[in-house]
Amino acid sequence: MLSQSSVGGSRSEGKTVQLSQAQCLVPEPIYPSIARRMGEQGKTLVRIVINEQGLINQASLAQSSGLPRLDQAALDAAQKVRCKPFVESGVAIKVTAIQPYIFRLE
Repeated sequence: MLSQSSVGGSRSEGKTVQLSQAQCLVPEPIYPSIARRMGEQGKTLVRIVINEQGLINQASLAQSSGLPRLDQAALDAAQKVRCKPFVESGVAIKVTAIQPYIFRLE
């Protein structure tokens, strides 16, 4: 299971950016079949720390959906995000972004 931390950032997480600024490919989360059958819906916010090589260092909950299955599906999807290194003033730096995952039955 991936780490879950409290809301708020630390200096070790680098500059906060939008995932679009970090040039990331964000896969859709896999909706857990049991959550689908039980009619569970919600929104999870995941804090993603991207290192200087563009790799995901950490994915943690910034805001829970209140449903552990959906939160874990969002964390699993966040680990599969792929980014280019974030370059500022010609230097690749560590950055943090918040990615929303919305689970809605249609």
